Amino acid sequence: SSDAMSTRNERSTRGEPPDTGTPETVMTAQRAESTARRVDQYVMARVREWQPHEAFVIDVCDTAEGLKIVELNTLNAADFIL
Repeated sequence: SSDAMSTRNERSTRGEPPDTGTPETVMTAQRAESTARRVDQYVMARVREWQPHEAFVIDVCDTAEGLKIVELNTLNAADFIL
């Protein structure tokens, strides 16, 4: 809400640390960080196995069977989605 945004901005301009939010928000942030770490590890392991070019894209999704590569392509052959 705009009230929450103005409170956050006021805290920021006074040099106070941001409000960490509710326990649910903290848990969601921790899950997101854990997922990002897991995806990074998976992607780096796949990149060490093989790279199509010096610059390329790799799209990954999380499935019921674990992380899977959706697309691995050179930049000029990547399917850019806007």
